[in-house]
Amino acid sequence: VRPIHGLIQTLASCAAVLFLSACELPDWLGETQEPALPGERISILQLD
Repeated sequence: VRPIHGLIQTLASCAAVLFLSACELPDWLGETQEPALPGERISILQLD
């Protein structure tokens, strides 16, 4: 009975990892970012 429990626990862990990693799947497939908003960019930091 023990080996079956270990197998189930391993499969459940793998399923959880796959489920959580699928949340960011579009980024992995090369989804492009939205274009930047129009207008001039100004710096709000003072650089020496």
